[in-house]
Parts: sequence; structure tokens; C-alpha cells
Amino acid sequence: MKATIRALAALVFVSNLSAQLTVTYSDGEVNASAYNTSPPNDPLTLSVPVGSAEQTGQITGSGDVIKTGEGILGLSSPGTNYTGTTTIAEGTLVIANTIFFDSPIDITAAGQLVLDGSGAVVLHKGISGAGSVGVSGGPAGVAYLRGDNSGFTGTFTLPQGSGTVVWIHENGGSATARWDLSGAAASISTTTGDHTVKLGALSGSNPDTVLGGVADPGVPHTAIFEIGALDTDTTFAGRFVDNALA
Repeated sequence: MKATIRALAALVFVSNLSAQLTVTYSDGEVNASAYNTSPPNDPLTLSVPVGSAEQTGQITGSGDVIKTGEGILGLSSPGTNYTGTTTIAEGTLVIANTIFFDSPIDITAAGQLVLDGSGAVVLHKGISGAGSVGVSGGPAGVAYLRGDNSGFTGTFTLPQGSGTVVWIHENGGSATARWDLSGAAASISTTTGDHTVKLGALSGSNPDTVLGGVADPGVPHTAIFEIGALDTDTTFAGRFVDNALA
């Protein structure tokens, strides 16, 4: 009898899944450690199961960040400037003390984004998702929205006692979102051309709130508000002016 021997090819599994880094915060924790979101840490998951915590160390890199847990996490380092997508899956993410936030932000229905208006906060990329966005802080604070927010379907709230929101991108508003504006002012920056800001529904209880453009005497442009695509009944107590920051 002849024995037949066949050599079997080696079976090799190749995984394209990168490792990831998860940071879990306890209630009241202040974390000064710095993190890089680039591989092998992509995505960087920041979890606050309960209470609130603060990330004072900077976050950099090209990877994504995922906020989980029902608690509140504050990002307060001016050096935080990662470029991957931020997903607020649960709870609240507070962004403060930065003019270089260069990450697109997607907010699920269970998530909330808060822009701390104690000073200037600049979002260079857009907001999307069905969650909520709020502005905190005093009347001197300014939140600059430089990105395309047309994919945002939630509610944006500028409460009474807060400062100003400035739309800079031509799609800075959203026709599918609700905008409750009762702070000092909301304005369209027209320094780069004529801009139309779409507000799906507009409401506000403060008669001192003003909406308008940002005047640039050297380069006159037109600021246009397109309001009501959601076809809902709302009341806005403020007023429209030529220059909202005058």
C-alpha cells in the first residue's frame, strides 16, 4: 500500500483591527495625563459612568474619540486638537478653553455637547446627530461654529444669561434642527461672502436677544436667515438687527 502525503498550506489570519485605549474616570477626578489618539490608541474611549470628571491633559492625534457613560466629562486643555471624529455616545461632553478644536462631533440621541462660554470656544468642524448642544458661561463668552452643521438634527440652546454664538460656515445652521436662542446674540459672519443660515425652528424667551450679521465695512456682504423648515409653531421674543455685535 502506498501512503500519500499532502502538504497543507499554512492558514494565516490577518486582522486589520487596531488596539484601542479606554480611560475610565471616577466622580470628581481631574486627569492631567496627555493622550494621543493615533494608532494603536484609535479609538480613544473616555468613560464617565457617574458624576463628573475633567480632562486637563491635552489630547492630540489623528484618531477618534468616543465619550461613553452617563456622567459629565470636561475637556479643558487649550492644547487639545485631535482631528478624528468625536462621538458622544452617552452623557455630556463639555468643551472649554480652546480655539483649536478640529474634530467633527457626532452626538447620539443619548448625548449632549456643552460649549463652555466662559471664554471663546471655536469648533472648526461640523456638528451632526440627534443629540443636544448647549452653551454655558456668562454673557461675555463666544462660541464660534466654523463647520458644516447641516447634518445636525437635535436642539441647540443658547440660554438666557449666556453670550454669543457666531455662524461662520455657509452651512453653519441646520434646517433640520431646533434653535432656542435666548442669550446675548446670535450672528452670521459675512466676512467671507454672503451667507444664509438655515434654522429649522427658532424660539427664544429673551426680548434682549439680537440676531443679525457681523458688520465688515470694508467688505459688505449679506446675512440671510432661512427659518421654519420643520414647520412647527414657535415664538422668538428677540429681534433682528443689521449688526448683532454692535
